[in-house]
Amino acid sequence: MIINLKPIGKRIKAIRKSKGITQAQLAEMTNMSNIFISRIETGAKNVSLTSLIKIAVALNVTIDELVLLDEVIELCNDFEIL
Repeated sequence: MIINLKPIGKRIKAIRKSKGITQAQLAEMTNMSNIFISRIETGAKNVSLTSLIKIAVALNVTIDELVLLDEVIELCNDFEIL
């Protein structure tokens, strides 16, 4: 099973920018490194549920808004829901 996490990272970046928050500020708000935030936003690093919760709280959004699972699933060719 392949899951494309890039849309999640792009959404985090878009929401962060729309709120006028820098990567450095988000990193500080979530107790994560600036490099880790950058890698999440580019899809180069998998993000844990704990990290998603911290980011959602810092950006004052729901996890649903960050993930939009339907979009992630559509990008997966061999993903099956049983």
